[in-house]
Amino acid sequence: MNYDKLVNELIFYRVKINNHPNGESMFFDSKGELMVIGYLAHEKNEEQPSILAEECNVSTARIACILNSLEKKNLITRKTEASDARKIKVCLTDKGLSLTKIKDKQIFSDMKEMLEFLGEEDATNHVRILKRISEYLSQKTIQTPIKPVERKNPQC
Repeated sequence: MNYDKLVNELIFYRVKINNHPNGESMFFDSKGELMVIGYLAHEKNEEQPSILAEECNVSTARIACILNSLEKKNLITRKTEASDARKIKVCLTDKGLSLTKIKDKQIFSDMKEMLEFLGEEDATNHVRILKRISEYLSQKTIQTPIKPVERKNPQC
């Protein structure tokens, strides 16, 4: 099998999907805001910024930009812990929780539409292959953990 040809084809279609107006947003949010509010809605009600950065696999500088943006939109609040004023917890506002529910429904609907377009066999294979890729990446991460990239001048 010519894997070089497949790699080129894979890169071509990944770029094509990412450049499509609906492509990248169907799978994830490149700015990271939806990942943060999704984590807060589905994993923890409140969390420290450093833990959010770790869980979202972004730098602490990037998480600060994301949190500033979300706070300006009134989607999150920051509060200090009573026991230690240096520790900050991030929480979703009611508006943030409402947006998460709307986005969850939208993502589910978009994914379902895509799987229906693929048809039963291709949809099943698509999910099976993504599972295998996830397993491969998990094994690779155990061997060589990936750290978030620290940028000199993070753009918010």
